[in-house]
Amino acid sequence: MKSMMTGLYMMVFMFSVRVTHAQTVSLENPLGDDTTEISQLVDIIIDVLMDIMIPVVVFFVIYAGFLFVTASGNEQKLTQAKKVLLYTAIGAAIFIAADVISDVIVNTLQGVSDGS
Repeated sequence: MKSMMTGLYMMVFMFSVRVTHAQTVSLENPLGDDTTEISQLVDIIIDVLMDIMIPVVVFFVIYAGFLFVTASGNEQKLTQAKKVLLYTAIGAAIFIAADVISDVIVNTLQGVSDGS
């Protein structure tokens, strides 16, 4: 345990020496030079989530259809298929509502900051 702590202290010391001798430290924006506001970050995050969500919704709609077809009149399987379709629709509605709400909030805040 003592040798591990000594190694940790050495790493911290070496890092601090390296940082103090550095001429300049520059951090680049990983999202691009155009992203400077939190609203742009939220838009990027929601766009990525939408790109992930759309194939997931399509998969679960197809899965619900498969459950409907294979139910063959069995009430339990039909109930399960209906639940899968309902939960898929609710999830898609939540994602769409989140996108709309974020757009409304961003546009409202931009209107207030512009003095409109």
